[in-house]
Amino acid sequence: MKASSATSGHPDQVTNPTHDARQIVANWNGQQMPLADVKVSVLDRAFTFGDSIYEVVRIYGGQLFRFSDHLDRMRNGLNDLKIKADVSEIEKNVRLTLANSGVLDGIVYIQVTRGEAPRQHRYPENCQPNVLIYADRIQTITPQVRAEGVKVITHPDIRWGRNDIKQTGLTANCIVAQAAAEKNCREAIMIDAQGLVTEGSHTTIFGVKSGKLIVPPPSPKVLPGITKIQVLEFAQSMGIEVERRFITAEELFGLDEVFLAGTTCEVLAVVSIDDRAVGTGRPGPVLTRLEKAFEQVIREHAPPSSSANS
Repeated sequence: MKASSATSGHPDQVTNPTHDARQIVANWNGQQMPLADVKVSVLDRAFTFGDSIYEVVRIYGGQLFRFSDHLDRMRNGLNDLKIKADVSEIEKNVRLTLANSGVLDGIVYIQVTRGEAPRQHRYPENCQPNVLIYADRIQTITPQVRAEGVKVITHPDIRWGRNDIKQTGLTANCIVAQAAAEKNCREAIMIDAQGLVTEGSHTTIFGVKSGKLIVPPPSPKVLPGITKIQVLEFAQSMGIEVERRFITAEELFGLDEVFLAGTTCEVLAVVSIDDRAVGTGRPGPVLTRLEKAFEQVIREHAPPSSSANS
């Protein structure tokens, strides 16, 4: 028997697995070409060390969503890792790539590597960054999944100590995501050694208790999520009280609502954690209000005339 959409364990796919890479428009160091034609040296430090950062920007109606926030986060990450890349040039090439891609609803992926150099741990001098940009469609979450909510598991947070940098060394995140998939769950909520909920393998975790929204404060433990910024703006406009603190593992199962937030899932209700129901076991009222606000934002970016993606 096929699993229902609420229990489907596979995380949101960033790119359509059936999409031919020869048809995806890419920009490699300022040169446009099919994604399949991009060639990266085995001495690129992204290959040998995972020494690079990335961004995934949502596209609605052919428009980049909160692009300036993504650029700010990228700029901060580049500064933290001392990668000398021209963000203004990246911005220009992102817009050019999107314009040439024909993608109306999807994502732009941006990756900036430190560049090619002989393998050594310390940063090489005079290394030229490599920049990859491409636009692609994505598999969106169905209305049925949104209406039913999703199941998740908890998992120890096994990542490094600078999770505020959106870098490509994601082996620990992949281990956690795979653990969730093997239990037929959408996501895993990570809990650190101090017993604090940090985030999901690729999402921000929000909690709701007595009508108050609970979200982690800025910290090296968590990524400064762009969708998180949007949700907090919604909450402010709706008069929803926000507590900026970490949820403890003990209180996680007593929350009225839990939901995921991220670029590809937007906001998505969690109805079960480790096979224990969250609240009523259905998407709650705070999440429902936020979903409606997101729908309005999407309509503003993607009017009906542009919703039919090629």
